[in-house]
Parts: sequence; structure tokens; C-alpha cells
Amino acid sequence: MTHLRKLNPGYRIKIERYVRVEFRRSRNLPPAGFRVTALGPRSLPPFDFSIADAYGDSHLLPLSNSDALYQARFFPHLIDDGPLDLFEYSHGYIDSIVQSSLGIDDNPSTWLSTLAHLFPAEMLELVESRFARFLAPIVAELLTLFPSQARWSDRFALAAHGADGAFHSDYTPMRVDAVAESSRVIVKHSIPIPLLRKVGAVHRAVPGERMLPVPDTRWIRLRDARVQSGGTVLADNALVLYEEAADPRRDFVAGQWDSVYGSPTHPEAALVELKPSSVESIDEGILLSGRNDSNWFHWMIEYLPRVMQIDPSIDSTVPLLVTNRTPVNGLAALRSLTARPVLVIDPEVAQLVNTLHLVAPPVQILDTTRTPWREGLSLNPAPLRAMRAAWALDNSSPQTPSRRIFLSRRSGHRGLINEQHLADIAVELGFETHEPGSMSFEEQLQVFSHASLLVGASGAVMANYLMMSPGSTIIALTSDALTDFILPAAIAAVAGVHFSYLSGPPVRPLAESGTRNNWLHSDFTVDPNTFRSVLGRALEEPDSIDSQPTLAGKQRDGGQRTRHLGAFRAHSPWSRTRR
Repeated sequence: MTHLRKLNPGYRIKIERYVRVEFRRSRNLPPAGFRVTALGPRSLPPFDFSIADAYGDSHLLPLSNSDALYQARFFPHLIDDGPLDLFEYSHGYIDSIVQSSLGIDDNPSTWLSTLAHLFPAEMLELVESRFARFLAPIVAELLTLFPSQARWSDRFALAAHGADGAFHSDYTPMRVDAVAESSRVIVKHSIPIPLLRKVGAVHRAVPGERMLPVPDTRWIRLRDARVQSGGTVLADNALVLYEEAADPRRDFVAGQWDSVYGSPTHPEAALVELKPSSVESIDEGILLSGRNDSNWFHWMIEYLPRVMQIDPSIDSTVPLLVTNRTPVNGLAALRSLTARPVLVIDPEVAQLVNTLHLVAPPVQILDTTRTPWREGLSLNPAPLRAMRAAWALDNSSPQTPSRRIFLSRRSGHRGLINEQHLADIAVELGFETHEPGSMSFEEQLQVFSHASLLVGASGAVMANYLMMSPGSTIIALTSDALTDFILPAAIAAVAGVHFSYLSGPPVRPLAESGTRNNWLHSDFTVDPNTFRSVLGRALEEPDSIDSQPTLAGKQRDGGQRTRHLGAFRAHSPWSRTRR
């Protein structure tokens, strides 16, 4: 506070502690941040923000997302252009910079402007509802008064007028070209939708009566396409919508929430942040990358399997396109499946491709928290099983799994707080412990394919369930908030593996998490006594954990719970927006 006051005489400065539930910093320390409010007349110099260390030295902070990067263009004295690692940068980072008027009189437009500046995401949800759409053009106009809010202004303008709105930011309005089937289909190789039924202390996966829909399996060929951000495809001045889970009309799409925006009020249009174009074009390529390809799970389950689906009419010399953020082990997995040439592209550049081949990811699950998981999942098991066959893991495999594995997980969210205590119990019961992130692809394949019983926190490691042998058993440790998340059970079903959850409470209740999405991804604990008991039964009587009960009389909804965001979401200028 003293440091900021010295830098900014004349401002009234307020600093509030802000708990960052969506980020878990190194050494498992509780995440914390700050919301800084500086009040003063517009005649004052721009507010100067930096952090002072123990020696009194000032440090500018890096910016954590593209919205903040855009806003900072209008506050150049705040910018640190250095490289950003959210979990290693010692002084912190900036999520958002907001400049706004205050509701200091009874003028309704002043109060509306204040609400729009302080809570733009919540206001946008309101105007996209059928109750307050008349406010969209008004809010769009109010936000244009401050250039740092031009992106938000453009979002409201799109909600109000579609592509015919007046736009002021670096977003470009585009037509949306939905090239994949809008309605998902059921095919003969679909699998049943898993139901997660509480049996004692565990939630056991059983097959439901309904079958999972399969994403569109048709290959698409585009001329003069642009590929950016890994999986955003532009062609003929349109955003090419080829995967249902990336529909920009949804309230949240992971991997593109800040670079592509759409509105349910105008589904025919979208706003796109255009990346700089590549110097040279690629004559022909097959898109294997995607918006989340830096994550091991998404790469292995959503993008890599497409190599098993390639249209045989595409020449074997046509290269696969992957980004430079693809995990090293992911590239090793790719090399184990194909000899095709591979071209590595930069996701921060719009790569020009004269002829682009693409197909929808074979596994898709909606990122929104407003749709039940079992309603938002589509899965094509054929390419996943083809990968297993290539790795000699199909039902004809002669190997007999016998190893008992406890998995250690390192992640920035959904952390198992008492993992070490549980690992000690597992070792005491004869388990090996492994941390998949430190293993090569070949080592992971060896360990998982020979595991008869696998125990550990769910996360990116769910992709490795695909490497397990039929008849083996998984006990995944998860938060009570995620016991209806069916995707890992579906992956296990493709591999013929028995699946159960053992869950524990999140460290923070929903009411203290800000958003439901934060609550779903919060850290959790598992009761050690229950853990010991469940593992003991699994070792002594495997059927008590992994047997499949009869389907007669089972509940139809599998204990499903509808998830939605509240009408109000706790917001801070320092919190990452989900748009």
C-alpha cells in the first residue's frame, strides 16, 4: 500500500485480499491474490502499478490472458513483456485491468455503466437471456467510452446486432460455417452411457440403457484455410465449426474462451482474434492439433486418435499438423502409430494451408457447467480401439496384468491434499508408486498395460486408462463435486476396464468458490480409513469393487445432477474472466 501511494499521489487506494481458487501455486500453498481499486478524478496521471520486493525494488507484472494483454495496450506503463509462467513467476501476474466510471449520482446510465464495467461477464449473461436483451446495445455503447473495455463492448454489440454491429476492438466479426453435423448420431459401435452408482464407499460405473452418440466422422477438405490457436480454423472469411464442443455460442469453451466469442442470440456470427499470418504456406496438411493439445489427456484422447481415422484417399506423403506445445510424450505416442511426416506449427501464428483435411475429434465433452456431463459427452470408440490394437492391447493380447499401482499426480488444480498419506497406505498394502509425468511414453505403456489394479487421483492420467488391459480395475480418487463426471468411466469402458470413484470433500464449499467451475476444480481430500478399507477389499475380494451389477431396476439418471452457474458470480478485476 505504501509503495503504491508513493507512486500515485492523489489517488484513494484500496487493496482487498482475493482467494484464487482456480490456481494452486507451488508447494501446495493456498492461492491468494489481490484486487486493487484506485479512485480519483480523470485529471490525475494514469495509475501506476507495480510490486515492491523486500529490498524495495519495483517489479512490473506479466499478464495472464489475451484479454488482459488487450486491456494493457491502453496502460503501457503497466506491462512486463517478459515470458510468463503462471506457476513459476515469483512476483505474481495481472488477470485484468478495468477502468470505469462510478455511480456517484442518480443517473441510471451511470449506474448501468458501473455495473457493466465491474461485472461484464454477469451483465452479458443477463442480456443474452430473453429477459434483458434490450440492454445489449445500451451496454455496448457505454463500454466504448473506455478503450480498454472495447472487447467487452464488441461482445455486447454481437449479442445485440450480430455481425452488423459496430465493433471497436481487435476482434474481427465472421460468419460461422458449421460443417459438421449439428445433431450427433448413434452408430453400431457406440458404447452405453456409463452410470455411476453409489455402492458402499465407492461410485461404481455400470452401463446404462442409452448409447453414447458419436461425433461426425466425415472428413472435410478446405481450400485456402488458416489454422491458429491449435484448432481454430478459418476459411472463406468464416469460422469453420467442425466440433460441437467448440461452438462459440456456449458460455465457456476451453482453449478459445478469450480468442473466439459467439452469442446464442446470433449463432450465425462470431468474433475472432486474428493471429498474424505465416510467411509461407503449407501446400497440403492433415490437422491433428486442437485448442487443448498442450494437455496430455486432450492430446491423447481427442486429437491423437484422429491419426487412426485418416481417409485412405489422402496420400501417405501429406503431413500431419501439430503445434509446438504438444507434449513430448504425445509426439512419441504419435510416432508409435504412424510413419507419416509431421509438421510442427506455431499456435500463435495463423498458418496458411492450401488444402486442409480435418475431422471432428472422436471424443468431445462440453466445457460448460450448465449441461449434465452425460448429456454433453459424445464418443467414437473405433479410433480409440484401433490405437489399442496398434499397441497390442486388444482383447487378444496374451499378457496377464499383475501389478498394483498407486499414481502420484502433480497439477495446479484438483489436487489431492493428503496424497502422500494415501500413498504411504498403498505402499504398506503392497502397491508400487509411480508419477506418470516423469515417465517416457514407453514406460507409461509398460506400467499401465501390466496393472491389474490402478489407484490414483483423476486428471490428465485418465488418458492412460486406454493403455490398460481388459479386465483390470481402476479406483479413481476425486472430489465429491465430480462423482457424476462420466468421461473417465467411458474411457475405461472402451478398454474393457472396471471403473470406480472413491471421493472426498472439496477443501472449500461451493458458496466460497466464486463459481461452480472453480468448485469443480478445487482441491480435495480422501478419508484415509475409508481408503484403506476400500483397497483392502479390492485386494482380498476383487469382485467387491469391480463386479458389474445387473441392469434391472437401475436408476435412469445415475444420480445425475444438473450443474449451472448462479445468476451472480463473484467477480474481481483480478479474476480470470471465463469469456
